[in-house]
Parts: sequence; C-alpha cells; structure tokens
Amino acid sequence: MSEAATYDFSNLTEKISGLTGALLGRGGSEGDLQMVLQVRAGRLHAAIGDAIGPKTLEKAAKKIDWEMKRHLTTAPEYMNPMFTAEKPRGIDDRFPQESAGYADFTWLTAGHGKNGKFLLGINDEDMQMSADAAGALAMLRVGQTSSDRGDAYQLLGQRGTSKKSGGSGRVNILRLNRVKVSKSAFAGVKKTLMDLQGELRASFYRVAKHYAPSIRVPAWLENKFGAVAAKGKSEFRDSLTPGDPFAFIESTIRAPGVNSNPVLAAKIQNAIDNEAEKVFSILKKIISGYKYKFATGQVFRSEIDEEGVL
Repeated sequence: MSEAATYDFSNLTEKISGLTGALLGRGGSEGDLQMVLQVRAGRLHAAIGDAIGPKTLEKAAKKIDWEMKRHLTTAPEYMNPMFTAEKPRGIDDRFPQESAGYADFTWLTAGHGKNGKFLLGINDEDMQMSADAAGALAMLRVGQTSSDRGDAYQLLGQRGTSKKSGGSGRVNILRLNRVKVSKSAFAGVKKTLMDLQGELRASFYRVAKHYAPSIRVPAWLENKFGAVAAKGKSEFRDSLTPGDPFAFIESTIRAPGVNSNPVLAAKIQNAIDNEAEKVFSILKKIISGYKYKFATGQVFRSEIDEEGVL
C-alpha cells in the first residue's frame, strides 16, 4: 500500500506571513498600510490647514480690520449736535426746522467735504456708544449673518436753499450706515477676534503634527494647540494595533463655518480629493513592489520613508 503524499507549504506560508506582516504589521512593529494611514492622515490635515485661514498674523489683522469696518465704526471722532447754540457753520438757518422730520435719527456732525456741505446722522438703533466689547461683538456677528450693509455713508437727499436763491447753499444729508461704538468697545472686539485667529488652522495642524511629526507648523499656530484642545475644537482617536486589518484614524474639528461656509467646505473637499490621488499612487507602488517580492521570494521590507512616499 502506498503512503499518503505530503506537501511542503512552508515557502508559501512564509511568503503570505511576510506579506501580511509587511502590510499590517505584527507584534510591536507597524505595517506599511498603518504607516501610510498615519502619515497621509497627517498630510491631509496639514493640507487643509494650508488651504484655509490667514497665513500670517499680519494678514489676519488686515482681514479683521476689513471685516469689522463693514459693520462697526467709531467715526466720527467728534459729534456736533444740530440743536445746540453752536450750530454747525454754513448750515442754512431754516434747516433745523426742516430736519425735524427725521424720526428715530440722531444727528452727529456737519462740515464741508469733497462733495460740498454735509450733515451726518445715524439711525438711533445703530447708535450703540454704551455697548461693551461683548455687546459690540454680538452686533458684529448679527451683521455678518445678514445682508451686506453697503456703503458706509449713504446720501438721503439735500436740504437748504441754493446760493442763487440767496441761501447759503444746498446741504447733503448723509446717514452713517454702520453701528457706532466706542473706541474701547471697538478695540475689545479686535482683540477678541485676534485671539481667535488661526484656531481653525491650528485645529487641523494639531492632528497633522500628531500623526506626521516632521510636518512644519508656524509657531503662532502651534502655540494654539493647547487652546483648541481645551475648547474641544480639535479631537482625534485611532486604532492602530499592529496586525489589525481595521485600523482607523478619526478626527473631529469644531469651528464656525466648517459645516455652513460653502467656500471653506470647497477648500476642505479639494484637499481631500488631492490627498486621495496621492494615497492611490502610493498604494499602487506598494502593491507593485509586493508583487515582485512575492514572485521572487524576497523578504518583504517597508520602503516607505517617514514622509509616506516610496
């Protein structure tokens, strides 16, 4: 009677074991896929951080100034009420009676500008000189969610009599189309916004730096890592146990506009799409190298550097 044939699977087993270990890792060693997952997750968050927000503190300050001046103002620095003994010079004597028709309106000042004489007023609801910084910031936020106010100075019409008729000239009636606050409130709003500047970028960079430590982050943003973590704006978790085929990295970034700002969403999506192409290219190179090594019986060894590029 013939004996049952026995077959040696050791070579195949060794190759499959080597391939599995190289891909997923074993023991305390990471596999190529885990390394790619970490490094490219870091690179993705860095790419998003690069795409959004001001690049420098100087640009942040300019952006804040521009945004604040669309809604708030401290101008004019002086006020010259119309109904006082010191009536603005050059205003027709009959004008105060005519101006009484402006209800819910506060007159601020008068003078002579490039377009002639003017009298400047403001809607009473926009006269918020008693507001503190918190109140002024709240009004700014309301303004940002509503339609744009338009020009800061709006012409309402003209009053007075022309010089040809023996008067002192026509007067342009202007409305200050901004919320007027005190200098201290205005400065307080700017400080608050400056303190917040960069937190969204820092939230992404914090994740990037954790998974790809070689990534360079501007110091003024890295200094905000602790703040964004404490505020719950930047969180992440992962499962990267060697040998686990279900490794993952998950991040949560909480900031105004991440879900509601279409421009910001487009920048984030673009970074994700670009990273998808890079990861696909890297994985193709890995698979190509493994196919060769599997065929030749070579030892599977990672060829991925710390930047996640073959």
